[in-house]
Amino acid sequence: MQVSIVQQYRDTDPGGIRRDIFVPGMETSCCLFILLFTTAVIVIVYKSDIIHIGISYLQVSGTVLSSFASTSEPNNFRKMRDKKNTNSLKKVTSVCTHKLFRAVSRTRDYFPSGGKWTALNVADQQAEYFPESCRFRWKRIPPQYLKSCLRKTNMKYFVTIGDSNAARYFEAFQRHFSGALNGCASTRQERMDNRGYTPDRNYFSRENSSLAAMLRVSKRSCHTCASREIRCEIDTLENALLRNRNNKTGVILEQIAMSKIIDRSITLKSNASNTSDPSRTFQEYIFRNYFKSRSPDILVIFLPFNHAKMHGPIANLTRDIQLFVNILEMNLGNRTSIFWMPAFREFEGFRRGIKRYEGLLAWQKIDRLNHVLYDVIKSRLTLRSASRRFYGFLDLIEASKNRGHWTFDARHMLPVWYDIMTSYFLEMMCQELTKN
Repeated sequence: MQVSIVQQYRDTDPGGIRRDIFVPGMETSCCLFILLFTTAVIVIVYKSDIIHIGISYLQVSGTVLSSFASTSEPNNFRKMRDKKNTNSLKKVTSVCTHKLFRAVSRTRDYFPSGGKWTALNVADQQAEYFPESCRFRWKRIPPQYLKSCLRKTNMKYFVTIGDSNAARYFEAFQRHFSGALNGCASTRQERMDNRGYTPDRNYFSRENSSLAAMLRVSKRSCHTCASREIRCEIDTLENALLRNRNNKTGVILEQIAMSKIIDRSITLKSNASNTSDPSRTFQEYIFRNYFKSRSPDILVIFLPFNHAKMHGPIANLTRDIQLFVNILEMNLGNRTSIFWMPAFREFEGFRRGIKRYEGLLAWQKIDRLNHVLYDVIKSRLTLRSASRRFYGFLDLIEASKNRGHWTFDARHMLPVWYDIMTSYFLEMMCQELTKN
């Protein structure tokens, strides 16, 4: 006879979705044990005529007994486990800052990795992530703190660049800004063709018809990627006047769609009468021409590794990452603070069949590309002082490894993921930019 109360296992693949499984007949077994033994549980296993007897002593509370005697999902067991993890993690008191992240990266030679979640419920808005090396001050950044940060830094132009996951991060940034400021409104939207693959030359020329005529456009590999721009007001006109300003103050947020690390979806041809430098790639055009009239204060880069994993071997993609960084450094002014966001994992359990890329599962190849990115930029990330302001973030492959219940299609998350990570991002950004 084999008696077991709860068997737990973690699915090692890909996704690492945790499941709790109750063995049939558990309720009867539990009731019998509760009646006969209050301080000991005897588990007898018969296998190949050999009897193994194990005795373990438990201090059993009424709450735990009732949860074990139920055939429903063990919510109390989950809460006890999460509470235990939280208590052990609270011993770390250092606040998460970019200075601390740089120190961790110098020691471990990678983005800060390791941590625990406090909640396992689906789309739990109160979920909180505790990195191994530090703690964030808030579950969610307070609106008043964000508003004060934007005033102190005089931020005018906040840009994200990347694929459809970058667009979802952008929407989360918009939610934070909208909650902290005096309203946000759309100012520009990229108009796509019916299939959504061809970039909008009018959008990327900033409605300059002469420049638009000189742009060559070709299809990009993402039909859900579209660029857009919104404006959020920091002060009402009345508050602006009280603060001795003649106009309302606001910040522009923009998402720039990019589905490949290097591509030619928009190029600028050479012309004798053209006052702009020619650009051979979309990335050159963005950093050299598009940002020429207005340079971002903040640039958050989400390299599109979900797409890139399908577009070539790691050796070629390594060259593309290096080229991307070189183009950026050669063409973008030093006043822009640049933040690099690693990609999170994909979850194989949501696919039809298992796909491999160079023998690797999707999340494994994305992890390799995250490491390549770190190796390319680590000299800029870990320097105590540098003219170019590069900043990193958490190892999101690690942070997302048991968040499979937050995805709906293997490669995108529910809004709760983006809300949490952008809150932590903004907290660290504000600490960095207002520390002086």
